[in-house]
Amino acid sequence: MQDARLEFHIRCLWFAGFALPPSLWLAGNWYMGLWSGPETLRILANPVQAAYVVVFLSLAYRLNLRRHIHRVRSFSARSDAAEKTAAQRAAAPWRI
Repeated sequence: MQDARLEFHIRCLWFAGFALPPSLWLAGNWYMGLWSGPETLRILANPVQAAYVVVFLSLAYRLNLRRHIHRVRSFSARSDAAEKTAAQRAAAPWRI
């Protein structure tokens, strides 16, 4: 149960990380008066942009996040604490 919640939170944070920069960019341009409210909504409702977001996120998920979640699942099944520590170091995308 706890692993499923953790995976859900990881996925939500991952998707939010991709959604936050363009959202702030659109809000900033609207706030500075570069676009009016209806123009901003027109940009958000553009089907080409929606297709780009869906394709990009699905490819990024399949190529990156799913692989890392699989690593975490396989490493969390280990019972020895020393093995888990070594597995966490091996699964980290950066070395400490």
